[in-house]
Amino acid sequence: MTTSQELEKDRQLSRRLPTVWPVFFQRFGRLTPVQREAIGPILDGRNILICAATASGKTEAAYAPLVERLKGMSGPWTILYLSPTRALVNDIHARLGPAAERLGLRLVRRTGEYKWESEAVPHILVTTPESLDSMLCRGLAEDGSAHVLAHVRAVVLDEIHLLHGSPRGEQTRWLIERLKRLVAHAYDSGWTRSKQLQIVGLSATVAEPQAVIDTFLPGGGLVFVPGKREIIEVVPPGMRFAPVERALPAYLGAKGRSSEKWVVFCNNRKRVDELTELLCKELRVFGYSVGAHHGSLGKTLREMTERDVRRLDRYVLVATSTIEIGVDIGDVDGVALDAPPPDMAAFLQRIGRGNRRSQHTQVMLCARSEQDAVLQEAMLEAARVGWFANQPVGPISSVLRQQVLSYILQGKGGVRSREFICRLFEKEVDGAVVQELLTMMANDGDIQDTPRGVRLTTEARDRALRGELHSVIETLPGQTAVDSVTGQRLANQVKHVKGNGLSIGGNHFQVVERSAYSLKVKSSARLPDGESQWSYVSGPANRRTEHPMVLRHKLQLAEGEWPVVQDKDGYYCAFHLGGVRMSLALRLLSVYVAPEERPSKITPYYVSFREELKPRWLVHHAADLLHVAVSIRLDTAESQLGLPLANRMLPDKLRLRDVQGWLRPEGLVQELRESVWTRAEEETVEVLGLFIGN
Repeated sequence: MTTSQELEKDRQLSRRLPTVWPVFFQRFGRLTPVQREAIGPILDGRNILICAATASGKTEAAYAPLVERLKGMSGPWTILYLSPTRALVNDIHARLGPAAERLGLRLVRRTGEYKWESEAVPHILVTTPESLDSMLCRGLAEDGSAHVLAHVRAVVLDEIHLLHGSPRGEQTRWLIERLKRLVAHAYDSGWTRSKQLQIVGLSATVAEPQAVIDTFLPGGGLVFVPGKREIIEVVPPGMRFAPVERALPAYLGAKGRSSEKWVVFCNNRKRVDELTELLCKELRVFGYSVGAHHGSLGKTLREMTERDVRRLDRYVLVATSTIEIGVDIGDVDGVALDAPPPDMAAFLQRIGRGNRRSQHTQVMLCARSEQDAVLQEAMLEAARVGWFANQPVGPISSVLRQQVLSYILQGKGGVRSREFICRLFEKEVDGAVVQELLTMMANDGDIQDTPRGVRLTTEARDRALRGELHSVIETLPGQTAVDSVTGQRLANQVKHVKGNGLSIGGNHFQVVERSAYSLKVKSSARLPDGESQWSYVSGPANRRTEHPMVLRHKLQLAEGEWPVVQDKDGYYCAFHLGGVRMSLALRLLSVYVAPEERPSKITPYYVSFREELKPRWLVHHAADLLHVAVSIRLDTAESQLGLPLANRMLPDKLRLRDVQGWLRPEGLVQELRESVWTRAEEETVEVLGLFIGN
């Protein structure tokens, strides 16, 4: 499209946006490419997925035309803006606030930390999946005459890639289905004048857009605007792939009097706390402040960090994925990666946080091992050419238990018939299987049958009243750290093992009182004498890392090529580089092989044998046998794939469906048959040798 054609299209769209154009676009005079492509379909009422680079104007591309279209309708209306994190909810609320005020619109945020008490219908409601779940359950008027979500006309799913293929994504999918039914019921009951529900998804990094469309907005269209910024690797002198606690101080110290802002991404919360403390010591001499940000930190601490990073000129923010997405932290000069992120989507999101107002992004890749250094380099190369691993995504049926409880609670009087519950899931799950699930839940003490229908037990209702019903994020019980002087909640999900010390967000505390669920602490200049041990509790580990596939891409191996490397003990390691799926298939099939033919070791990277040649059983095993092996060893399969622990509380048919949906046995068996084992070349041996033992 030429410049003159772009200008003409912008003029045409401006005429279709008489209300919102002066507020959103007039000061720029031009639309961005993604806005130019997305606004028209949204104004036409179509469901679309918008994929475009970070800082390309996706939020305005969705929000502005939705407001324009809905303001022309009679009666109340609401745009539901669904964000995956509380931090992003706060950011979107602040970002949309000035425009909403100029347009005379009611903008509301609703999370566990911010309540919405007004009876007025909001025009824009920004919330999380968990809070949407809660509102569906509690939004019905006492006389049953209306629901607070009855006037939702559009849903915006922000950062949709973070939801796809996760329990929260499955929850969101069912919540949207319930919302559609609620809006249709509201229309039939005369509460509202329309039953149409438009859905718009937003993301910068989606490996398979069509799969996302099929999951969240079936029949929807795609607006994809290619484009990427130049990635500039920052390497402190003599410190390529050094640990970040050495590399970043060396770089910032060499910058002299210049002021910069950096974000350091870590893969776990404990590392954020540790690294914040280390960098505080190293960077204080250069006039830098350092702050921590992760999901277990209390609201006050998180929001103070968000304010400081926007306000201060010399600042280093150490964070997990809570800052990975679109939270406004101002313009950042560079991004440091403490270790390789789990997948390419996370890698791209993290490096995309830097230099958002320019055509390049500065990245410092750090590592604490040679393996991490190789993977960081491999991910950088893949990012530069736009490569994704494209791993399959399967169902997560454990969410059905939570949705059954939530759906019953939503019913008038907190009651639903079994048949009505079955109808919610009928497109995907056979009614007999849902009935079996309901019986299991009754036996487990979650629900009970009454003459009026199924209701929650007293214990389950108590959990709901405590707000424990609406989340599908699995975590083990932990302790909440509270300041003994101010009463401020500092962090939750803490696991304090021994000693009297604790570090939270880089600050030291002394434990003065403890219980199974609480830690009262006071600020301390240093950790108390004596060894202290603490961590954060979490649910099942993410085992679906893309690192093996990224390594295959780096080595430019042919499809189906398995390079063989001999280890120090004389075993031959055939590098399948297929990740957890392939290692699980090998583990399950090897059970049916004579002991002397079984592999000596199976990892997500390789399988090792005494003999160099490819074993015959890898060629002759059939997919049917892998299906049988899965059914016999369901617990093992679920654990290896990192599926939720709650899957074990499902009927076996659902458990099998989930495992087979993620595993895809037919494709794996075909890969085994067609794999070609080759002696690795010298350069490849040097790289692959680093991963033997992993």
